[in-house]
Amino acid sequence: MQFPVTESQRIEVLDVVRGFSLLGILLLNIIAFGLVSQSYINPSLDLPDSFTIDWAIWGFIEVTAEGAMRGIFSILFGAGIVLFCANKSKADQKLFLRRNFFLLCFGIVDAYFLLWYGDILITYAVAGFILYYFRNLAGKTLLKIAVAILCFTAFLNYLGKEVITYSKDAYVEVNSFEQTDITEEKVLWAEAWDEFRVNYQPNEAEIDAEVSQRRGTYAEVFEWNAERKNIVIYSLPFYLWDIFLMMVLGMALFKLGILQAERSLSFYKKLAVVSFAIGLSVNFIELYLFTSSGFDYRYSRVFLSSYDLGRLGMALGYISVVNIVIKADVFKVIRQKLQNVGRMALTNYILHSIICMVLFTGVGFGLVNEISRANLYLIVLAIWVFQIYFSGYWLKRYQAGPLEWLWRSATYKKIIQLRK
Repeated sequence: MQFPVTESQRIEVLDVVRGFSLLGILLLNIIAFGLVSQSYINPSLDLPDSFTIDWAIWGFIEVTAEGAMRGIFSILFGAGIVLFCANKSKADQKLFLRRNFFLLCFGIVDAYFLLWYGDILITYAVAGFILYYFRNLAGKTLLKIAVAILCFTAFLNYLGKEVITYSKDAYVEVNSFEQTDITEEKVLWAEAWDEFRVNYQPNEAEIDAEVSQRRGTYAEVFEWNAERKNIVIYSLPFYLWDIFLMMVLGMALFKLGILQAERSLSFYKKLAVVSFAIGLSVNFIELYLFTSSGFDYRYSRVFLSSYDLGRLGMALGYISVVNIVIKADVFKVIRQKLQNVGRMALTNYILHSIICMVLFTGVGFGLVNEISRANLYLIVLAIWVFQIYFSGYWLKRYQAGPLEWLWRSATYKKIIQLRK
């Protein structure tokens, strides 16, 4: 049955989904904030040998949230490119480029000065500068491009695994006592494996060195974080495809009216069923392969060709559920709270960095690697409660979040009224 959709509801869809994904992203980022950095991709570094609540929580989040929340956030950013550039003259398009430049500035502050090596704003800004030129393509064309990128990222994941495996073989060969004919190329490949090994399976001394530095002074943490973030920046050409896939899809979904509740209720129900069926199936299989291999890097989700398919299925499933809820006009209180968080997504994202910098680094309490996975999620719950109520309190009095106001004022080069 088709329900009428107002303009305010269309905006609500985007804000509710954004708020949901913003809170969901912390489920993954808290691991990078609170444990050694390698635990994000290699849970064997902190999970106990026997099955515990830490195992259960890790497995649940791997299946339901890992990659999906980031994917939703990227989808919305792609839709935002289309939405922001709609009905603007050619001369006004420079507003988007200015807006994106200031997003880059926020990202630099977040990544380096707020000590969050996992910042995504820099990557989003770089991707935005490129995808800006896709804004006028038809929805179906964008959808075809997204499918092509999905196939390409599957190949990249496979290629990454093969490259790492080759470098490991070179490392074994170089360090073999029986080997006498070692080429310079083999040595370089062996060094590449050792660099990957440090970033996947560090030894006890390397873990202790990281924890000690992250518990140090601001200058010490800054140095460690900058080096870690620079590794991510150097890998940007590889990681950008992850962002491109979801952003192009977001642009397509918005132009096709799927993202903003323009389709029928039955359409979203079917989409939810199909999307979750694909996402849950792929993610459970990947989880089984990874755990049964003893957390072998070759079966890590980021090296599996099915990775983006699984997280895409979950992302579309969640988006469909939000559309169903809004079209059926239920759960109004929850929708309002998520909408408030979504309207202040930039402020709340930066707040994650500030709160976790104080909690986990030597700038504040220095709790990095002191709290188990299960207990880290108690902190997540506390941050969620704070941000839900803070967002509601703020938006009762002001037009936008503080950083959203600053971003908007910088974009339009004039002070935008903040107080209602």
